[in-house]
Amino acid sequence: MSFTPTRLPDRVKASLWAGSLGALVVGAAMLGVSLSSPALAENIRGAATGPTTAPGFSHPEQYIHLKDVKPADNMYPVIQHHEQDKAAQAKLASLAAKTGKKPNIMIFLLDDVGWGDPGFNGGGVAVGNATPNMDRLANEGLLLTSAYSLENTLIIFTSDNGPECEIPPHGRTPFRGCKGSSWEGGVRVPTFVYWKGMIAPRKSDGLFDLADILPTALDLAGVPGAKLAELFPKSTYIDGVDQASFLIADDGLSARRSRIYTLNQYYSAIRIDEFKGVATGEIENGVVQKGFPGGFSGPVFTDTGGAIVFNLYTNPQEDVSIGIRHIPMAVLLQYPPQFKISASCPTILRSTTSSPRSKKG
Repeated sequence: MSFTPTRLPDRVKASLWAGSLGALVVGAAMLGVSLSSPALAENIRGAATGPTTAPGFSHPEQYIHLKDVKPADNMYPVIQHHEQDKAAQAKLASLAAKTGKKPNIMIFLLDDVGWGDPGFNGGGVAVGNATPNMDRLANEGLLLTSAYSLENTLIIFTSDNGPECEIPPHGRTPFRGCKGSSWEGGVRVPTFVYWKGMIAPRKSDGLFDLADILPTALDLAGVPGAKLAELFPKSTYIDGVDQASFLIADDGLSARRSRIYTLNQYYSAIRIDEFKGVATGEIENGVVQKGFPGGFSGPVFTDTGGAIVFNLYTNPQEDVSIGIRHIPMAVLLQYPPQFKISASCPTILRSTTSSPRSKKG
C-alpha cells in the first residue's frame, strides 16, 4: 500500500505544539541566551551559600532539543545511538556464533488489555486477577512503561489497544479514555520484552510503538537500519523504528523521538518526550451521559481555541492543558496517511486530498 503525502491545514499546524506513534518531519528550536556580562558568566551553578560540586541529573531520553534523522527517504526519523548500536550488534554476533542461527521471535498480542490489568503494572492480585507468569517474565526482562524462559527467543508481550469500556466489566487503565479514543487510555498498553541472557532486567519510559516491531525483527534477522528500505518500494512509507539496540544494549535508549496519534480519519496528536500536543480528540460523555462510555460513543472535536498540550509525566490523566504557559517547540510539516472510516461502509479509503475533512476512494 502506498500513500501520497497530504499537507495538513494551517488550523491544525497552529494548534500543534508538541507530542508523541506515517511520515513525520519534526523540527525543534531551542532558545539560547548569551551571557555577555562577566558577573553572569561567573555565576557558577549552586546554592545561595556557594557553588555546588554535585554533577546534576542527566535526562538521557529527553529528545526535544535533538534532531532526528531519517535512515532512508521513506523511513520514520530516529535518534541515533551509534555506540549503543555497536554494543547491541556485538551481543547479537556473539549469540549467532554460539547458536549458529537467528533468534526466534514470539509475540503475545492480547486483545483490549488495560495498562493497569497485569500485576507488573499494579494490577494482578491487587485487583483480584493474579498474573504470576507474566509478572515473572516482566520482572526478568525489559518492562516498557510507555509503548509500551526459552532459549534464543525474544518474547514480546503487549496489547493491541487499551481496554474496551463501552460495556462493563472492562479492563483497567489509570489514563484518560479507553479503546477507540486517542487519549492515553486508548493507546498506551502494558508491554514487556523478555530474552534470556540478552536483555537485562530494567524499566524504561522510552517511546516504543507496535509499528517498531517490524524493523526491530528485521534487524534481528540481519537487515538493520536503512537496509530495511531496500525491501520495500520507495512509495511505501515505513513508520516503524528499529529498536533492536534499545532492547538489547545494556541501559539502551529508545531510538524513537516522537509518536503520531490518529483518530479515525484525523491526525489527532503528537508526543515528544513527556509532552503531547493535541489537535483532535474524543469528547467523553458527549452523547451517553450514564457512566463512562469508553472510546466509541463520544463525538469528536476537530477545532480548538488554542494550543492543547499535556505533560504526561505530571498529568497522565490529560485533564490540565499547559499549552498556554509551556509551549514545547515542535512543528509538524507533513503527515502522509489520511483515512476515512464510514459506518455504512467499513472499507478504509485512502485520501490523497489536502484536507483531512475530504475523502477520496
